Amino acid sequence: KKRSLRDDLKELDIEYIDLGWRKVSILIVANLAGKASSSCYGSVDFDKCELQLDRDMVYSCEAYDLAKETFIHEIMHCMLEIIGLRGGDEGDEEIKTNNEELATFTSRGLMLLRNLNPKLFSCLFAGEEDE
Repeated sequence: KKRSLRDDLKELDIEYIDLGWRKVSILIVANLAGKASSSCYGSVDFDKCELQLDRDMVYSCEAYDLAKETFIHEIMHCMLEIIGLRGGDEGDEEIKTNNEELATFTSRGLMLLRNLNPKLFSCLFAGEEDE
């Protein structure tokens, strides 16, 4: 049976992402792509503590890979926020670092998110043998 990202989230009762100091709610929103641009399927608002995903994409079995990649993309924004590599609202601030620092920052951020959200990470990175 084909699955949707909504099926995965509902089955595991995942409603938020724990960032350690705050929880970001996962909201499924109608017509998110129409509100911003035709290619916007997800967004994170740290002021409101909300991660929004486009409903049509999240409910679609055919768009499962796109939904999963979009969700991971938005989770990476959360991770970058955790490790202090956030840009401005428009993403126009340049971040200066080097390869070694970036690898250390992101690996620690990813490990922190995984430790705080084990059900979410097992859902996102389940292997074929887990399905």
